[in-house]
Amino acid sequence: MLSNLPQEIIEKIGNHLYQNDVLSLLLANSYFYNILHTRLYTVINVDSTPKLFQHDSDSLEEFAFHFNNYKLGNKFIRAINISSVFSIKLLFKQVLKCGYGPKVKILSFSKMPDIPDLEVFELIKNALPFMTQLEEFYWNHASIPLSYLEHNKQLKKLNGHIETDIATISKKSELVLTKHAKTNASKLLLRNMDLQNIDLEEVIDLTIDNCTYKKDFLVNQHFPKLRHLQIKVEDDPTLARFLSKHQLSTLKISSPSKIPLQLLNKNLMSLSIDSKLEISDFKQLQHFTELKYLHITILEKDILELLP
Repeated sequence: MLSNLPQEIIEKIGNHLYQNDVLSLLLANSYFYNILHTRLYTVINVDSTPKLFQHDSDSLEEFAFHFNNYKLGNKFIRAINISSVFSIKLLFKQVLKCGYGPKVKILSFSKMPDIPDLEVFELIKNALPFMTQLEEFYWNHASIPLSYLEHNKQLKKLNGHIETDIATISKKSELVLTKHAKTNASKLLLRNMDLQNIDLEEVIDLTIDNCTYKKDFLVNQHFPKLRHLQIKVEDDPTLARFLSKHQLSTLKISSPSKIPLQLLNKNLMSLSIDSKLEISDFKQLQHFTELKYLHITILEKDILELLP
């Protein structure tokens, strides 16, 4: 019988169960309740999107199985979905009055049900300080200030419409920004924004994804700790000079700009370039003696030129 299985096996099974199945097991007996009741709070996704189709094909079944799965550490956990105003208020009541706040590890707001912004902002502002173990926060709604999260010291990932004028995220955090900010995060993703007035002196791992900036902006920046860079930008003649200024360990670049390999740090361990290299460029690769990973676009006829 299922109740004869060890606790860790029950936990693994519970992580993959749909919400209704978890509730059914919780009501079965105290053994299942004691093991699985934290599943109701570990990963929460607020999503009032109407469900418009039935799972009547293998592909939709597979989609439904993987949808709403979140990676937490080295395991995947299916989120508990909240879709009504009543459920939202009940959740925050449980967090505030019943001490369930520290159990919340991932909190995601995909689509808010019909609840006034001022009311939900007040609920979130009051509840977040109790979520002391919160690791990921996703907010797809009207902007809230980053100061709401100043007590969430375990936060590692942050994404959404968040006013980031105050830096309260720890240096170990992974931060995703779509607006201007000053931050001391060591891992930073800048996406779809106009780069200006950004202090990046503490950043070690930087991703620049489809951002715009004024001429010479990047080359004039000073990132003393930068070691890992992923960059996807339009043509920028100064990009090569920018790269030559930094002692990078990993570089992934997507840009029409020509990047002379001789300007890059010879201690690179990982290099990925999506633009086509010339035969003459291949000769430069022999100088990258620490290179462990290489991803380039190459013609079949040129492979033999590269291998030596």
